[in-house]
Amino acid sequence: MTFSEIYQQNKKADGGMPHSWLYEMSTVTGVSPFTVYLWAIGNRRPSKSAIKLIAAHLGQTEEELFGERRAV
Repeated sequence: MTFSEIYQQNKKADGGMPHSWLYEMSTVTGVSPFTVYLWAIGNRRPSKSAIKLIAAHLGQTEEELFGERRAV
């Protein structure tokens, strides 16, 4: 499941806006919830270090979450 798909799944479960999930991911990565939102909707791409943290936290591979494209 990709990062965007996980976002969409949490969005449905949280009644339209996954605030708790955005805050959880922001705590894991040390960025703002808005930055996580931008990653989730595909407007920005996380840094390689953020991708590593997210993958470890979610128990998925970096490729599953963000594809083969290189991080910035």
